[in-house]
Amino acid sequence: MMQEKTCRQLWHDYAFLTKEMKKFISFLEWDLFEDLERQRELVQAELAQRPVDEFRDTAEGIKL
Repeated sequence: MMQEKTCRQLWHDYAFLTKEMKKFISFLEWDLFEDLERQRELVQAELAQRPVDEFRDTAEGIKL
């Protein structure tokens, strides 16, 4: 499923998960935080496997 997503989509997923993690850490919801962290690690691993990241160095990618 993640292989079908573009790097842009994966980076947006990564940013979304990071934002959600910030919410749950402030509520001390460790189970939810750890689940979000695991999901974010999967996105990060997928991005690391991509031979080319067409999004990271764009203006939008840098801003994100």
